[in-house]
Amino acid sequence: MKPNVITTPLFGNAPLWSLSYEWWFYMLYYPLTKFIPKDKQNQFVYTICIFACIWYIISHSFIPRILSYFVIWWAGVLIARKYIKNRTHCLQHYKPILTILVICTSILSISIFKEELKGIGIHPLLELRHFAFSVIIIFMALLWAKFKWKYFNNLIQPFSLLAPISYVLYIAHFPIMDQLPSPFSGVFKWLVSFTLLIIISFTIELKSYTQ
Repeated sequence: MKPNVITTPLFGNAPLWSLSYEWWFYMLYYPLTKFIPKDKQNQFVYTICIFACIWYIISHSFIPRILSYFVIWWAGVLIARKYIKNRTHCLQHYKPILTILVICTSILSISIFKEELKGIGIHPLLELRHFAFSVIIIFMALLWAKFKWKYFNNLIQPFSLLAPISYVLYIAHFPIMDQLPSPFSGVFKWLVSFTLLIIISFTIELKSYTQ
């Protein structure tokens, strides 16, 4: 899906592709916050990520891909910091990070005109999709916040039932729902696999972890 990938997701579990990126982001976060003054951190991240995007459309190597994606993760850091500080969000607070995300998206869009397009889930559209979606989702969240998160609880609260087992659901849903051999087919196979997934997730998250 991307060029110059160092390793595939663990056990071929495709949804786990982002874990290697997350690991690198956490490794970068410590030296960044340790050695870069807080008032300079955003500028440092923005500069690195813009140069990384330019580097990536030239070489498509792993290092600039990690560094460019770091700005998406950093957007989450800024949102979390703001929420912890005063729990309010407005467009003015996030103009700088949104501007950088739009710049990075624009830079990556150059690859569309340079390379063959093989699908929205394959390079170069895949990276462009990730950056464009980050801009869209932040704008949507800010718009929703402006309307006082109306209907948020109605829409989201039902999923709180799955929150205690969500991480195992994330890790296990692909091998169980897609890769596990089954004598069944069609909708019945899906129902059996989903039931098995819920049982396994519940057992690991709420029984094994708590002992």
